[in-house]
Amino acid sequence: MNAVKVKQLYTKKLDPRISIIVLILLNISLSMAVGLFSELFALAIATASSLYSRRYISILRWILAFSIFILLGYLCAIVPNQLLISFSATFIVYRRVIPIMMFAANFIATTCLGELAYGLQFFKLKPKLIVSICVAFRFLPTLAEEFIAIKDAMKSRGKSFEIVDFLLHPVKTVAALLIPLIAHVGIIADELGNSIMVRGAETSEPRTSYREITISLFDCLIFCLCIALFIFSLLSRLGVNLW
Repeated sequence: MNAVKVKQLYTKKLDPRISIIVLILLNISLSMAVGLFSELFALAIATASSLYSRRYISILRWILAFSIFILLGYLCAIVPNQLLISFSATFIVYRRVIPIMMFAANFIATTCLGELAYGLQFFKLKPKLIVSICVAFRFLPTLAEEFIAIKDAMKSRGKSFEIVDFLLHPVKTVAALLIPLIAHVGIIADELGNSIMVRGAETSEPRTSYREITISLFDCLIFCLCIALFIFSLLSRLGVNLW
């Protein structure tokens, strides 16, 4: 099943214009955040958007990763060791990035390139920049597909990329995976470069969308929640006691 058919399964998804604004607000808010509440608030927003798109397995994975980083950060903080305390700060940074990555992953998985281009046009960006962003938007999913194909090829030759194999033979396992992956990156870059021309990078005409894009009530709700998160994070950074 190709990427277009997969995206068509998600009949409910955020408007791409709202998603772009929300993604920017999440980055700014979490960069100003003080304390765990803002992170949980952002995680709730990302979870709600994924629930709206019915990506239940993805939600469980991201929440599990968030919980693991909370636990690791807490364990490192309670141990009286300077090195572990520095690890605790690192886990806090990773924890803050997870809501952003969760929302971005849902955005990528449910948004078609035509919808993204139409949404970016709303912000009055230049056509060349819009096409370049759309092509870059497809790079990581395409690279992930190549990664899966290489893993399947390794299995057919009696090799695997499991944790046990990586621990026992790290150099051999990584080399068997990265060498073909790096070779394919050049091919992917050429194909994406050609797609820039095919998608009309030189045109100055306004772009249209195959699917009708409208702002729903849920879009407005998510946007309002992000505004509330932004205000809360800003006031917390300024030292205002909200409790």
